[in-house]
Amino acid sequence: MYFALNNTALSRARHELAGAIAQGNLTPKILSNVMSSAFHGTDASGAWDWRTAYDVMQAAALDVAQLKVGVGHAFAKQGLEVLSEIASRLPTETRRSERQMQLQQFSTALEWGWVAACAAQVSPSDIVLEPSAGTGCLARLAQMSAQADKARSSGIQLVLNELDPVRCALLDAGQHLCLISSAI
Repeated sequence: MYFALNNTALSRARHELAGAIAQGNLTPKILSNVMSSAFHGTDASGAWDWRTAYDVMQAAALDVAQLKVGVGHAFAKQGLEVLSEIASRLPTETRRSERQMQLQQFSTALEWGWVAACAAQVSPSDIVLEPSAGTGCLARLAQMSAQADKARSSGIQLVLNELDPVRCALLDAGQHLCLISSAI
């Protein structure tokens, strides 16, 4: 990461991307325009990079999923259909960074995360651990899966670990995730 971490820009981009995802397909051009506006510069100028754009996009997609999956999608298939539809609106992550390869930052697809979350059958006494949290996909989907069944939703504790500062900022901005360590 060569640019300064800017939580305000991350938050603004995340909010705008969530709106774009909720309204329709998110194209690479829209993603680039939103990031350039939020960070007051382009990727070419070093204001942001594509790894950050993809991370913000993933966090925004989870925000949209949180609203759409919610209570009432108690059946795993319904949640899977909603998440598949959201994932189909996202551009393919075609750009990889050297740092991403070093840290093995390969995000969980929404659909696979939902299947894992439903299979886990999280209960109120469970602690959901995500040792390499990334944008928090597995933890948030486990939480959503449990919330779909009101009887299981209260008391779920999330404990996340992430080394990347941008991803930590995105997790922290969720206000419902607990980080146990961060920053390298």
